[in-house]
Amino acid sequence: KLEYAKFLAASLAYIVLKQRDSVGLSIFDSEVRAYLPPRSTMGIILQLERLLRETKSVPRTTLAKQLHDIAFMMKRRSFVVVISDFLVDVDDILAGLDHLRYDGHNVVVLHTLDHHEIEFPFKGIWQFDGLEQEEPLITQPERIREDYLSRFREHQEALRAGCIANQSDYALVDTSRPLDAVLNEFFFQRQTTLNGASASARS
Repeated sequence: KLEYAKFLAASLAYIVLKQRDSVGLSIFDSEVRAYLPPRSTMGIILQLERLLRETKSVPRTTLAKQLHDIAFMMKRRSFVVVISDFLVDVDDILAGLDHLRYDGHNVVVLHTLDHHEIEFPFKGIWQFDGLEQEEPLITQPERIREDYLSRFREHQEALRAGCIANQSDYALVDTSRPLDAVLNEFFFQRQTTLNGASASARS
């Protein structure tokens, strides 16, 4: 999942640079680990690739503080793409996104999850490890699948609804899908949104 997110971020950055726009990068887990200010030169790709390559997966329990910190680092209004699994409290996530929107940034949320997290297709007997050092759970997944999917969809819908409310774009990214298909869909949806906004402004 992390490797997919890295490729997604790098691909978006490359496409933006090819369009002669500026691109920057923020990397965070329990805190902001790196911040690369926006630039429009292709040389920034090498720095971006190095930072992404060095990024490791670290458990976290909040996002708001990190997004607040990033908002303070940004000196001008920007198009902000947040790539994460967002497996934390929804109110906490939205507090950080609201700050970005309040500062005038256009925000896109790419809710990036493994296919198994979305569908929970496990069979047999499995051990599940918690995100916050909870005791491992050994069980038959069929027994908890309905409850898991109900809670997962409730969390996803709350996040999606919160994004709609603060006028951030939201997309669920399944890492089992080819990256080019995800990118094509992303840019198609963005263009549709921009065209709709332009039509509304003219009317």
